[in-house]
Amino acid sequence: MKTTPQTTTKNKPQVLTQQTWTPSEEAGKAMNRLVRGEISAVEAYESIIEKIDSKPELERLNEMLKNHRSNVNYFKKMALKHNELPDYDSGVWGTVVSLFVGSAKLFGNTAALKSLKEGEEHGVKEYQKLIENDDVPRHVKSHVRDEIMPTLRMNINSIDAMMKMQ
Repeated sequence: MKTTPQTTTKNKPQVLTQQTWTPSEEAGKAMNRLVRGEISAVEAYESIIEKIDSKPELERLNEMLKNHRSNVNYFKKMALKHNELPDYDSGVWGTVVSLFVGSAKLFGNTAALKSLKEGEEHGVKEYQKLIENDDVPRHVKSHVRDEIMPTLRMNINSIDAMMKMQ
C-alpha cells in the first residue's frame, strides 16, 4: 500500500486528526489535574449533601455530584489514553477543599453552598486553561466546551438560587 506524505504549505497549518495527533505528556498531566479537581468536587458535594435537609436542594446537589463523578471517569480515561496514569484521590488539593468545606459547614448551609460555588468557579478557570492548551486534543476540548462548561455554569446559577432561598 502506497502512502503519500502529508504536505503543508507555509500559509496553511497542518490539521491534526486522530491519525496525526500524538499524545503528549503535557496533555496527560493537564487531564490528570482535572481528575484530582473533579475528585475534590465529588468529596465536597458528598460532604455538604450530608448537611442538607431540603429535598429540592438535595436532589439538585445530587445531580451536580453525579455530573462530577462522570467527569472523574471521563478524565481518568482521557489521562490513560494520553499516557498518564490517573490519580485515584484528590491529593493535597482535596485536603484543602475538605478543610474549607468542613469549616463552611460549621457556619450553615449558605456558607457551605458558597464554598461549592467557589469550587465550581475554580473549575471553570481550570477547564478554560485546558481548552487553551495546545497539547490537548480537539475532541477533548469540544467535550469540555460543549458539555462540561455549560453544566458548571448551570451549577453556579443553581447554587446562587439555593443561597438566595436560605
